[in-house]
Amino acid sequence: MRALGRLALIDNTDDLLFRLRELLAVLISPEAVEAAAATNGINVETTPVRIFIVAGISGGTGGEIVLDIAYAVRQVLGEMNLTPDGICGLMMHLTGQKPIEVELARVNSYAALMELSHYVRGDAPYLGDRAHGLKSFPLGESPFDDCYLVHLGEQLDAAEAESATVVVAEYLYINAAAAIGNYLDEYRQTTRAMPQKFAGLPTVRTVRLSRLHFPKHPLEDAASKLFCRTLLSRWLGEETDHSEEGIKEKSGNQATAMGLEARALNDQFHAIAEGLWQFEPETYFRRIWAEWPQKTTPQQYQASPVDGSNLILSKIRDFLGSRHDCDFGPNPNEPPL
Repeated sequence: MRALGRLALIDNTDDLLFRLRELLAVLISPEAVEAAAATNGINVETTPVRIFIVAGISGGTGGEIVLDIAYAVRQVLGEMNLTPDGICGLMMHLTGQKPIEVELARVNSYAALMELSHYVRGDAPYLGDRAHGLKSFPLGESPFDDCYLVHLGEQLDAAEAESATVVVAEYLYINAAAAIGNYLDEYRQTTRAMPQKFAGLPTVRTVRLSRLHFPKHPLEDAASKLFCRTLLSRWLGEETDHSEEGIKEKSGNQATAMGLEARALNDQFHAIAEGLWQFEPETYFRRIWAEWPQKTTPQQYQASPVDGSNLILSKIRDFLGSRHDCDFGPNPNEPPL
């Protein structure tokens, strides 16, 4: 029922454009500019307005009109003489529990992504609808500067679907209300170059969130107790081994008890790598070596084992990246639309 989504848009275009103009006017108001500068240090005069367009593309409404909404935002930004850079799409895909819902959701998502692909590659211009106030855009002008495809899950019930959207809400929050939003803006801007493997083909980003926390208060409590215990021991004249050797021995014993010794960590790393690559790590790297174009002849390799070993290590570094390399651009393994 994708056509019904477009019909709903056409019937309410005037209200949509009015609401967009109203919201954008609020965003660039002196009060909002002052709040943005105080909260995130954003200079609205030099930084494009940060706009996220969120839609579930597995249904007939969001998947049908999300690109029209993006172009409508571009239209209103142009009317207000605001830079249209920085419009970011968050397209969510999920399926319901019934077989017919699963099939329909996949068809709708595929149709939305194919339509996005046409505009990004320049296969067709956006025609708009002049009769209803929607401006056309020239060939090759993409609706989004960046676009995320977020897979929320398969065969979810209503409660699970709502719970799955939490990751999207949290990502929007840290972009809009946390200082890290400035970093994410810069990251998106510097990684928009097309991955070499898919040069000329459109790609989408994706996002996952992982919570990292530091147990500040428990650590303070434990350190305070240890300090008091050590101080009382000294006052009572009790023997306490604070030598470097004693500390190393206690630390080693504690690390062993927690499974942090080198062998245990190595086993954990191998297990994680094998689960990720579906191959034992040594077998996986041997396969990479076999598939990589050889830079030396077999005779050279046999005559110079050291050079051959260095070549193998250089290829591993090329694949995994240097430990000094902090430029994490788009994933070259991202699939094209």
